Amino acid sequence: MTTSSNHKELFRTPTTRDKLTLFQSLYDAQMLDGDLSLALLNLIHRDLSADKENDRSLYKHYAEYIEVLRFYMIDVLQLVVEGWRKR
Repeated sequence: MTTSSNHKELFRTPTTRDKLTLFQSLYDAQMLDGDLSLALLNLIHRDLSADKENDRSLYKHYAEYIEVLRFYMIDVLQLVVEGWRKR
């Protein structure tokens, strides 16, 4: 890969898969809190609702991350749900 293509990669628009990967990475690093989870899940949900990418596996991964929060970080999930209800 050339240097110019490396720079282009840095500034490309993230895909829904990129956002899901970021969510997973932050979860693995134990860096997720309620506000960050709410922000990322809102972006991911908006992308999925707009059907930008017609990849059903993205919905599956999104649902899996919600389940991970439900089982391991219920307090964070409750903050996310409260944030959704306020909107």
